[in-house]
Amino acid sequence: MAVRILLVLGAVTVVVFAGLRLSDHRACEHAAGQAFVLGARGSVRPDPQVVKQVARDVVGRCRGARPLTAASEALGQGGHPVQAAALAREAVRREPEWWLSWRAQAAVFERRGDQAGARRARGRSAALNPRRAQ
Repeated sequence: MAVRILLVLGAVTVVVFAGLRLSDHRACEHAAGQAFVLGARGSVRPDPQVVKQVARDVVGRCRGARPLTAASEALGQGGHPVQAAALAREAVRREPEWWLSWRAQAAVFERRGDQAGARRARGRSAALNPRRAQ
C-alpha cells in the first residue's frame, strides 16, 4: 500500500514538473518572439520602455543563453543597441563556453564601432568552435 502511494505521488510530481517546464518554455518563446517583432519593425520606433521590458522578460523567462543570443541579434539589428548589449552580456555570463554567445557579443561591439572588442569576442568564439569561425 505504501509503495502504491509513493508511486502515485511520484507520478503526480512528474506531471506537475512537466507542466511547469512547458509553461516556462512557452513564456520564453513569447518573450523572445516579442524581441523579434521589435527588431523587425524597421522605421516604426517603439516606446523605449517597451523595448526594455521585452529584454527583461527574455532574461527573466528564458533559462539558457540561446534565446538571449537570438533576441540580442534581433534587437541589435532593429536599432536597440543598449538592450542588445545587455542580452549579449547575459548570454556570455550564462554560457561562457557557447560560441554563439561570443558571436552576439562581437556583433554588439561592431555596432558600437569597437573593432578591438569585436576582434576579441570573435577570437573567443573561434577558439570555442574553430569549424564555425568567421
